[in-house]
Amino acid sequence: MTVHGRHRAAWGDEHGAVAGVEALAFGVLVFVLGTLLVANLWAVVDGRSAADGAARSAARAVITADPGSDVGGVAHSAATEALRAHGVPADRVPSVTLAGDLVRCGVVEVTVVHRVPLAVLPQFGARRAAVSVRATHAAVVDPYASGLPAATGVPCA
Repeated sequence: MTVHGRHRAAWGDEHGAVAGVEALAFGVLVFVLGTLLVANLWAVVDGRSAADGAARSAARAVITADPGSDVGGVAHSAATEALRAHGVPADRVPSVTLAGDLVRCGVVEVTVVHRVPLAVLPQFGARRAAVSVRATHAAVVDPYASGLPAATGVPCA
């Protein structure tokens, strides 16, 4: 059929039907990879939040620990429990570093590091990719805590 000298395709004509099919596959690929990127970013943000809560909980446990107790063990168990409460599996053990002394008016700083696994497609490389997230929290020991020595060189109440 022609309309004003031009060829007009009929409804059943498949002329030009294959153009753009590759864009559909490319769109699906972009959608899947974009979803993985967003999921991985969210996992890192969630892992950082979990590490922050674990560091805060460990610092609080250390400054309220009994004099003479193993403050490293107290910090590690408190951080591990906080991560478990946040939904981190039991097989991912955090690294807990403690700085400062348990003395009145002293500053205790706890750093928690744990690995967050990333979701990857096996066809694109790394099978067990992970990112380490780190959080640090500092707390001041109670100036009226009994049984603790006073800090030297620090004005205390």
